[in-house]
Amino acid sequence: VRTPEEFALGHIPKALNVNISGLGFDQKVTTLDHTKSYMVHCAAGSPGGRSRRALASLEAAGAKRVYHLQGGFNAWLQEGKPVEGPASQ
Repeated sequence: VRTPEEFALGHIPKALNVNISGLGFDQKVTTLDHTKSYMVHCAAGSPGGRSRRALASLEAAGAKRVYHLQGGFNAWLQEGKPVEGPASQ
């Protein structure tokens, strides 16, 4: 749910980015394969943040297995998890 600019700076491998701030976010999440699992995150994963808002949209669209990444992408980086893009350097 990060912006395209944030995503380009680094992202989780094989991630699909749907910008919650972009036009048509709610419509785009209805087109996702709702039989798959999704991990949703923004930069920080804070209460009231973008990823928390996105969870509600995904669930309303019919997604059954939606998970929230506590601490967001920043926590992922701090844990030394794999990253694609400039943030991996």
